[in-house]
Amino acid sequence: MKKILPLFTILLSLDLISKYFITSSMTLNQSIPIINNFFYLHYVENTGAAFSILQNSTLFLIMIALLILAYVIYSAINTKNPNWWVAITYALLMAGITGNLFDRVFNGAVVDFLSFNFFGYYFPIFNLADSFIILAIASLIIVELRKKEGAKNA
Repeated sequence: MKKILPLFTILLSLDLISKYFITSSMTLNQSIPIINNFFYLHYVENTGAAFSILQNSTLFLIMIALLILAYVIYSAINTKNPNWWVAITYALLMAGITGNLFDRVFNGAVVDFLSFNFFGYYFPIFNLADSFIILAIASLIIVELRKKEGAKNA
């Protein structure tokens, strides 16, 4: 946990500060172009999960997040001397879950604001916590694939 906590703290702070900046400087549904026709800051609040599924299921989503976070913390504590890759993965996952959980508990909705337009397709709006979770999941997949490849070569 010694390797994980400092990075977790930095990542969670970045997420919470970015959301504070958006909510204090923009109005709900306001959009500010950063790179025309590609990247916008677009402030929305999501009462659901990824891609706005399970709308208005705040209590359910809080309970799921708490269970997953408890499992991740338990796993991190029981991982003896994790390498830097594993420590970063745990920190990303814990910060992402905690950042969105904080929003749900204290605001009733998750603040999303990163909006991308890819050739006319607007990708669902997301935040830093969502990015941390996706990066952690990608990292977990890579770790598992490496384990399987290592087992094949052994």
